[in-house]
Amino acid sequence: MYATPEQFATANKANVDALFTIAQAQFTAFERLSALNFNTTKTAFEESVSQAKALLSVKDAQELVNLGATSAQPALEKAIAYSRNVYEVATQTQAEVTNWPKPRLPR
Repeated sequence: MYATPEQFATANKANVDALFTIAQAQFTAFERLSALNFNTTKTAFEESVSQAKALLSVKDAQELVNLGATSAQPALEKAIAYSRNVYEVATQTQAEVTNWPKPRLPR
């Protein structure tokens, strides 16, 4: 059986709708990642300024050792939290994209 022009038009409209839906999901993910990166960068800058001030106020070697020990664990935890947030955005976007009906050509 041959496809009619109306069937092609319907299929093309479905394809364009799917494309726009996928593009919207990608833009949403980009916005979320941009906000995450901005907030992470801002926090890292503020913490580095605080760390620099703390380093300048060190009076002896023991204070320096204590300062290094207390700052390492929070930095690692923040890096893990950042990675989890990126993974969450990626998996949510993938779920949104893969759950849409796939457009089909008329038969």
